[in-house]
Amino acid sequence: MGLRRNGRVVIVGGGPAAAAAAVALRGHGHEGTIEMLCAESTAPYSRPPLSKTLLRGEVDASDLALDVADAEVHTSARAVRVDFDARSVELAHGERRPYDGLVIATGTAARRPSDPTIEVLQTIEDAVRIAPRLRAARSVLVVGSGFLAHELASAARTQGAETSLVVRPRALARRIGPMLAELIEARAAQAGVRLVESAGGDFRDGGFTTAAGERLDADLVLAAIGSKARSFDTTGAPASRSEAYVVDQHCRLRDGVVVAGDAAVVRTPDGRLRSDRSWMSALAQGAAAARGLLDDDAPVPATVSYAWTEAYGLEVKISGTPPIGESPVVLDGDLSDGRALLQWPGGAAAAGYRIPTPRLRALASATSATPGS
Repeated sequence: MGLRRNGRVVIVGGGPAAAAAAVALRGHGHEGTIEMLCAESTAPYSRPPLSKTLLRGEVDASDLALDVADAEVHTSARAVRVDFDARSVELAHGERRPYDGLVIATGTAARRPSDPTIEVLQTIEDAVRIAPRLRAARSVLVVGSGFLAHELASAARTQGAETSLVVRPRALARRIGPMLAELIEARAAQAGVRLVESAGGDFRDGGFTTAAGERLDADLVLAAIGSKARSFDTTGAPASRSEAYVVDQHCRLRDGVVVAGDAAVVRTPDGRLRSDRSWMSALAQGAAAARGLLDDDAPVPATVSYAWTEAYGLEVKISGTPPIGESPVVLDGDLSDGRALLQWPGGAAAAGYRIPTPRLRALASATSATPGS
């Protein structure tokens, strides 16, 4: 049963999937109230620039706002429970918000060390707090192996701090292939970052101890150790091992409830579970969830996963999923000067520097029917 045209919609979340759902609801003619419940104290904003530009002072927080159509945005409104029978969302302070249609787009939460002195960058508030500490620090330690960790280390070197980066052996190579991983790590070393390999370790007393027992301390210690899907009490809602919600190909969890973005795992008609924690997928799922709520049976469109990083003066864009066991072919440019277009068998492609994103996506889309699945 579809949502009536003037029904009240509550969107839990304030990221790209939530914003896309609000815009799509209005775009498909929904006339009822749309409420957006954001756990943070800031209205919905674009998160990727936090580590890429905001932390370095290149943009202002006000430049990051997301379009949410005319949704009524409630900040500092953290949802803790959904009562499906009563069709209401309970907030942390006890208030209940009724709904006719519900969009769960809660995204992911950064994994945080138990040591409260270790900084983690996920929100605008985090960036505003960390930025002055980064400028003042003479030494910075970053623990993490992904793009965010390298962006933080790059920002630290830009500020002139002595910088160490603790990485798991081959962790980045397993994600993007050895060629690009070696390129990024070589740029890190050239920028003056000390790379420390450790297959584990512990945060304690404001520092980090590697698996080999080496104690690392710094004026500022940052962790970029992954994230997990945000979930809350939804009795009877099936969930995957990642704590995300398992939904059908229309993003429907149950009658009147849809899930989109990082909080969703889509079950395809053949029974496979598909999850893609990328910005483009979040936008596509948010729009698909809105249609699913309105009883439109258009499935979540196939999207080419897209990720990018800016660190050490290098910009790497990846469209599709690189097959780790195979080597890419350089189609254009030269990796030695930081400008190259690569392609892997199966259609995944990556750009080293200043390759137009539309060209990159078109290449991956044209050669892969189901990229990133």
